[in-house]
Amino acid sequence: EKATFHEIIVDYNCDILNIVIQANKTTMSLLKSLMTPLTPSKKSRKGPARGETLTVCLIGCGPAGMSFLQSARKKRTNGSITGVHMIVTCYERSIRPGGNWRDRNAKCLDTDETVMYGSLWSNIPKEMSEYHDYTFDNHFKGAAPSFLSRQDMLEYMLARNSRNGALDYVNYGHSVTDVTYNHSNGKFNVTVVVDSTGEIKHATYDRCVWAGGVNSIPVKPTELVDVLAEFEGQVLHSCEVDDASFPSYVANKNIMIVGDNASAEDLALLSVKNGANHVYVQSRSGMGAASLTSAWPNGRITVTKGPPYKCIRGNTFKCQPVYWSEKRRKYRRDDDEEAVRIREIATVILATGYQPCQDFLSEDLRFDYRGKWDIPKGWKMVNNSLTKDIGDVKPSDVINAKHVAYPDIYKGLLIKNPKMMFLLERPASDFGILDLDIAACIISNFLLGVTPIPKEKEMVKANNKFLEASMNIPLLRASVDSAYAAEIVELGHDHWTKDYLDERTIALVEDLCAFKVHELARNLSECKYPLNLGKPGKLNAAGKSVLEMLDLVRNFRSSIKEGSNVTFRDCSKFSSLFTGTQASDFPSLWIDIPTTMKTVKF
Repeated sequence: EKATFHEIIVDYNCDILNIVIQANKTTMSLLKSLMTPLTPSKKSRKGPARGETLTVCLIGCGPAGMSFLQSARKKRTNGSITGVHMIVTCYERSIRPGGNWRDRNAKCLDTDETVMYGSLWSNIPKEMSEYHDYTFDNHFKGAAPSFLSRQDMLEYMLARNSRNGALDYVNYGHSVTDVTYNHSNGKFNVTVVVDSTGEIKHATYDRCVWAGGVNSIPVKPTELVDVLAEFEGQVLHSCEVDDASFPSYVANKNIMIVGDNASAEDLALLSVKNGANHVYVQSRSGMGAASLTSAWPNGRITVTKGPPYKCIRGNTFKCQPVYWSEKRRKYRRDDDEEAVRIREIATVILATGYQPCQDFLSEDLRFDYRGKWDIPKGWKMVNNSLTKDIGDVKPSDVINAKHVAYPDIYKGLLIKNPKMMFLLERPASDFGILDLDIAACIISNFLLGVTPIPKEKEMVKANNKFLEASMNIPLLRASVDSAYAAEIVELGHDHWTKDYLDERTIALVEDLCAFKVHELARNLSECKYPLNLGKPGKLNAAGKSVLEMLDLVRNFRSSIKEGSNVTFRDCSKFSSLFTGTQASDFPSLWIDIPTTMKTVKF
């Protein structure tokens, strides 16, 4: 069948069931079908005419906005092949570029809740987040470790994107307060406040590009806030951590971090560096980066599945695993699992994520960041290595696709009004600023008419096709379909899916990685970005190198030995896709590098 992803060969040998998953031609055929570029019909929406001047309002000058300005500058310098003259006006609330990566002393004049703490380090290798026209070799004048500090990443982004004067005319200290669309003349009305003077400005534009970043507003779940009302210690959201006060909150103390993904992982390690007695990471799903790590420095980090649900005596928490109730549409405590007590907690850190800020956009110009998607009736998942154990699971009534795609956005275009554009990295991206640079190229091509804008029904169809394909990848489906995830949880602690070193679990992860890399290859090819990972469904050597890097990130985490004090950041086996330069080692284990050292320029 076309929908068959794998041949499953079952071999009974000494009563042991060995499942060997083999990629076959059908896999490649399906991937190729999925990755085929969408060809706009003759009735595609009309783009800008040759010789036309197009005014564009760009909101935000973080990594996304900077990439767009650099892309626009290049196309202007080289000359647009369509003859369209694009004039970009960028508004940035802060007094300098960088977005969340910028220094805390560069905060805007009013409260800014999402500037990163100075001691943050990246969680993905720099080789998976590199600019094609300004490599890390260019920046560091040689090899550097794979995992960089916040300061190094900021300086790298600024050095590349400020070339050719691309950032010279940004309106810093300008807050966009209102954006509406006038259907009668097809233009955007934008209201801006000059923060230093309070002056209000009004302007009109042909297009609007939102580059405000998805990590803008900290999420503090109501149920957690209620539990913490009885807590007598310090409570911080990850965005509220700062270098000056953080050591006093964690040194010689027990710390609880709620959440188990990138922020939780970095803050757990930072707490150990700052002398924490012990760090307890409370995971809801058990699928985050911290949950995949097999051992931690000095044994001072414990990852437990089950968020806190009650505070006792002001400093002790009861935690218990939860399950998703499809009927009640919420998580409930699993009474079949034993509750645990985490005692004498002094500080609680919420690593519970963010959501984008769209408040200044009129409601008809916003996208649904939750990614609600109505799955087509009659959809059925193809058989895979989990089918034997959980059967054919009926999808949840509500699919929250935000971990895979935003259904109302097609390649950055708001489907209901493609003159409104969103410059976003792909959800759950493994490629950081590379993803944003590709997105900037894609949107520039739409604006200049290099890529025609498809009709609305074509964009919806393409998104549905992609989402249906992603639902056939078990780990992706588990991230968006609560009913499917619940069935996997019900398999129990001794099931092979709970063993990250089991070859069947590894095969599931490899399927996920392959899907991501093929999607990346497709986007690169469609926008003619100067990085070639191969054709849709058939990766070349560079594409296979990206797959190997994804595998290496996961395998290194899950193979750390107890008592070694090694972290995932000590892996230096990555090589640049552009120069071939292999990463260098740190002068010591990463955990031993002082928190005062903010750069790898040793």
